Amino acid sequence: MKKRTGWAYVLLMAFLLAGCDRQTAFHAFRSLSEQGWNRQDTVCFPLSDAIMDENEGVIEVEVRAVRAYPYEHVWLAIVQTDSLSRVMHTDTLCIDMTDAKGNFMGRGMNFLEYRSDAVPLATDSLGTCRQVSICHLMEREQITGLTDVGIKVSRRVPIAD
Repeated sequence: MKKRTGWAYVLLMAFLLAGCDRQTAFHAFRSLSEQGWNRQDTVCFPLSDAIMDENEGVIEVEVRAVRAYPYEHVWLAIVQTDSLSRVMHTDTLCIDMTDAKGNFMGRGMNFLEYRSDAVPLATDSLGTCRQVSICHLMEREQITGLTDVGIKVSRRVPIAD
């Protein structure tokens, strides 16, 4: 009986180690209001533990939407600030929600999830970015159909020769 328990423990540890993503430093979502996301409603992500060497980190913005999202794209502003709340870097992102025929391109069943291209993580002299803030840049003041917005901060994957 002990022999089986030992093998089960070894297999469990192997699965747990295989499931770990050592590249991800931070990954979180924030829920948006069911009534809609107002342009002035900035979503903030404090990054106190995400310390990276310069030019080492990247950020991907993720959104979750319902199939009733009425637009082909979502335009977002992403602002990275240091520990003194000084803006270090600002990016404008466009996430395509549908293809040319109007078919939704997200992953999922009830909610569709979309991810932006990676943008570099701006760091100060200590190798930190203290906060990432996101707001929408759509023409309408309030947009509906988005349920969550999130970010994933990870280490840049080296390109193999």
